Amino acid sequence: MAIAIVALFILGSAGYHFLKGSITKTFGMLIISLLAAFFAFGYFESLAGLLIGYIAGSTESIIPWAQALSFLLIFALSFSIMQAILVQLTRSEIKFGKNAEYAGRIILGALTGFIISGVCLTFIAMLPLSAKYPYQRFDESNPDAQKPGRVFLNSDGFISGLFGWVSRGSFCAFANPHSFAALHPDYISQLHLNRLGISQNTAVASLDNEIVVPPKNGVYFAPKDLKDAEGNPVEAKSGQFLMVVKAGIKKPSNFSLDRSFVLSQIRLLCGQKKDTEKKIIGHGINIYPAGYLKTSQVMQKARLSEKLSIGRDDLNDKLTQGQGKWVDLVFEVPNNFTPYAIELRQNSIAAVPPPVSAENALPAAVFIPASQCAKDEAEVTAAESSTIYGLVLTGQGKLLDDLSLSIKDQEEWNKLQADSSIEKARFSEELITFVQAELKVTGDEAASTGRAAHPVTGLLKPLEGCNILVLKCNEPKAGSAISGEQLPVLVEINGRTHHPVGIIASAKSGENKIYEVDYCSETSDKNPAGLVVGENGAVAQTFPKKIWITEKAESITAFYCLYLVKPAEDVYITTVKPADAKTGAKLSKFQAFIVR
Repeated sequence: MAIAIVALFILGSAGYHFLKGSITKTFGMLIISLLAAFFAFGYFESLAGLLIGYIAGSTESIIPWAQALSFLLIFALSFSIMQAILVQLTRSEIKFGKNAEYAGRIILGALTGFIISGVCLTFIAMLPLSAKYPYQRFDESNPDAQKPGRVFLNSDGFISGLFGWVSRGSFCAFANPHSFAALHPDYISQLHLNRLGISQNTAVASLDNEIVVPPKNGVYFAPKDLKDAEGNPVEAKSGQFLMVVKAGIKKPSNFSLDRSFVLSQIRLLCGQKKDTEKKIIGHGINIYPAGYLKTSQVMQKARLSEKLSIGRDDLNDKLTQGQGKWVDLVFEVPNNFTPYAIELRQNSIAAVPPPVSAENALPAAVFIPASQCAKDEAEVTAAESSTIYGLVLTGQGKLLDDLSLSIKDQEEWNKLQADSSIEKARFSEELITFVQAELKVTGDEAASTGRAAHPVTGLLKPLEGCNILVLKCNEPKAGSAISGEQLPVLVEINGRTHHPVGIIASAKSGENKIYEVDYCSETSDKNPAGLVVGENGAVAQTFPKKIWITEKAESITAFYCLYLVKPAEDVYITTVKPADAKTGAKLSKFQAFIVR
């Protein structure tokens, strides 16, 4: 398609001017084509911004078309006006020799067609169409920004590059007052890479400027001990260094707008210098992300075709302007360059502050999309080599339903609590704060215990500000007591570890069904046998130290571990680690279990 467009304009223009034109008119058309293209490149963003602002709140369907239509409108109007002037100026023809006349018409006509074909290809590249139109510049599955494909004669790259060169000098005012070559280096590649997100249902343009960067300490040199998701050291290529940019994706005023984007839609603009007035002038280069930080020490390497899904539930971070989502993007920057701006899609841009060291940088944001997080329940990848391993993690008490044990109040609890209990339940505000009890249910009582819709966890009082998480485990073998240190622990993405604060287990013992309920929400400063809470706020030692039901019973029928976790925006549990396993088990369908 693109080759046909270039050939059609070049041959058509050359043929038309050979038959109908004159060398002076053809030369005038060439100059008009260039000037009209310059006007279009210089002012299409300003017009598109006015158009988008005017239609905001009425219709959003025109947003992805705004820049392309503005570009075409300015080119067509300026071309038409200047052509009308040219007709008046060329009424008297200048005579050349016959051979010079014909040769000039063909050459100048072909050049005019070449310029117009570049404008046409640029216009098509601005449209929200599939990335294969007007030609395939990048591989959609694995694009390489350094290896763009080009159309025959590279007419679109020539005209955009020519305007970029012009805007760096006396025509800098075209970009108000920034250089086009600094705002849009390799503009055609920007357009084509931006459209790679269309196949993944991401927007190519924004209703508002949706990207922000902290004014200080938001850009920093990556820490030297940075590792990838597999634990391997991350190093920049020769002649480059790793730089992290904390980009904030702002919460839209209209939730129908999607904030997800493909990595090829975001680019860091870098230059060799910036003037003291902070004008973006001269010539820049595009640097595309090599990945993003999942934690302050872990980088997720990613292809430019990877989509970062940012849904409504992700937009809860406090940004420098409103709410949204922080994403710490990692770039490989050439040694002699420094960043001055970051761009997203066609029309979102933010200036970036001078880079600082990793020690002085703002804390890195955890990035796991809410769509890839479990909130209520998540299955755990089995670790069958372990004595006790987790099967399902939940933030609700419903997993305890298969215990056939629902106790609605303190009175009912006391009826079932055996005198042989190690530590009978202590209540505060009618909720249990400390217990190491045995509950006995006879055959007749077993039929009635499930009648109330109050799981046992409803009677447990958590630490202030904490949620109770329940981990359903495999059923350990009976015959000997189990140490509390054999229970699995929960590990967050940042390495913070949560030890159990209790267990609930059921077993058969003769004609009876017995239960062991161990639980503590009293800290060691109030109770010597209470919980040890670390400086990071997580329970640092397991409670209880011993589980006796496996020694007393004939067989275990259900086994649950209880945890207390303080909810926060950055609490992502990614691993359930059995005590006797070298590596932890991941969640089978999610990246993390989020506790909010």
